[in-house]
Amino acid sequence: MKKMTDTDIPDEELKASINRHFEHCKQEFIPFTLSGLADHLGMDRSALLPDENGEYSEDLPQPVIVGATRVEAYKMVSAFTGRNPQEMIQNLTENHGWVE
Repeated sequence: MKKMTDTDIPDEELKASINRHFEHCKQEFIPFTLSGLADHLGMDRSALLPDENGEYSEDLPQPVIVGATRVEAYKMVSAFTGRNPQEMIQNLTENHGWVE
């Protein structure tokens, strides 16, 4: 089985697959997470983490980076609107390279 991040998969197909993942999450009331995105793509979650400078690996296709930043944006909104903002801030720090 091919992983969705294989280089021979067209960006449009990868983008469509990622969009289907997020639509499924919305319909089922599942929070957007890097773990969920990584599982959908058939890859390890650590591959979706930015480096210490907040940059994503050059090996990641652009649609995957956009998906990871979509998770980050979801968490940022949740930090401002959720019941436990400190938990979301900690998650953003640990998983998205944010610095307090």
